[in-house]
Amino acid sequence: MQIGNCPDMRAWLISNLASGSTDTETLDRLPALFPALDFVGHSRFPDEPLPPIGALQSRSVSLIILLAGDGTINAAATLYDSWEGAALILPGGTMNMLAQLLHGPATIADIAAAIASGTFVREALPYVSAEDRRAYVAAIAGPAGLWAHAREAVRQGRLRSAWRAARLAWLRRFARGPRLRRQGRTRTAAVLLLPMADAMEIARIDVAGWMDAVRLGGGYIKSDWRRSAAVEISEAAEATLDGGRSVHMLFDGEAARMPLPLTLRHGRSRLAFLATRARDDSGRVGDARAA
Repeated sequence: MQIGNCPDMRAWLISNLASGSTDTETLDRLPALFPALDFVGHSRFPDEPLPPIGALQSRSVSLIILLAGDGTINAAATLYDSWEGAALILPGGTMNMLAQLLHGPATIADIAAAIASGTFVREALPYVSAEDRRAYVAAIAGPAGLWAHAREAVRQGRLRSAWRAARLAWLRRFARGPRLRRQGRTRTAAVLLLPMADAMEIARIDVAGWMDAVRLGGGYIKSDWRRSAAVEISEAAEATLDGGRSVHMLFDGEAARMPLPLTLRHGRSRLAFLATRARDDSGRVGDARAA
């Protein structure tokens, strides 16, 4: 990795006003925060499609700026993986996991100042992939994926649909989920797959009832959920789920129903991301998921 420099660059902004912390006031402030950037386009996702790579190349764009949540960022990162430019993620969602991974708790103004001074590095992001889907934050397999339908319905103002989806997710909250192949015949409530530097961290979560759920929830609040007796953790470059015909999945919070058996693999993006988070002694940008 090398410390970057920030000459005048042509940038394309991708925003999502439905994301947790993106608003028109923040959008209006961006050109002033990044005076060295020439903003040549703005796509308001999902009302407007993401610009194809050819459109970026024809406008000599070298940087895409993403002010959105992890789901929108996931879609853009996957689409532009073969593009030769770079991506800058700004905190514009609810959880902002990828923004924290790359920048720590920095504000947009802090990130802009770091970019302007050249104190950033270009990083490839690890991911978990399954067929044509990727997760740069986390992939979740099991009944937990049903809650995403309720969340999306609420965001779209469809309260009746949200109630139905939430009711279904509640009724199936302790249903058996998929099974990790070569780890016995036991099916589990959920499998959480986190992309780490060189492999996937695989958390097999077995929540059989209220007490297990309460214990696991308490561990999550205290940031030591991995120590829960309901969680079994391993690492691998590849894992296969089976135990039925299909499985509910969440890829960075976006829901999908995937056929079983399903193989998930560790990968690393070809697209470069600008990171301003302090590096450790190894030169690697710190991991917000472990913070």
